[in-house]
Amino acid sequence: MTMTQPAPAVADADAGVSIPLFRDGAWTSFPFDAYAQAQEEEWDKALTVLGFELWMSTDGMTGCQDLLPLSLRLWSRREAPRFVIEVNTVDAFDNVLAHDLPAAMEVLARWAPVVQSLAVAGLIGDANQVGNDERSTLIGLARQMLGQR
Repeated sequence: MTMTQPAPAVADADAGVSIPLFRDGAWTSFPFDAYAQAQEEEWDKALTVLGFELWMSTDGMTGCQDLLPLSLRLWSRREAPRFVIEVNTVDAFDNVLAHDLPAAMEVLARWAPVVQSLAVAGLIGDANQVGNDERSTLIGLARQMLGQR
């Protein structure tokens, strides 16, 4: 199966809003009422009304001092489409749907490495903050291990 780029969301006053849905290895559009029911600040409430519960989030998992530039939240429910995958940046978010667990896992398998790389970069950056004692920084500790200090 090849995962193609999702189609952009379609906004039509008569048809509502459609967002990308991943099902059986292909992307299609799916009319999704949460956009019609919620303002951006009420997004979590709208998903809850539609029967979704927060299932997994990468927020707060890294211990980074700064926010990651990208994080994922996965919402689930019993009826199809079963999953909302929320892609968050510092000042925006976008969503796609996954029909079932295998579809959600395929989307996450493709996106999770980006989040993981950013988390590792964030941890390294936090560990390398230069303070009063250079020996406590990551570079200082590496130099000490190599016998350079």
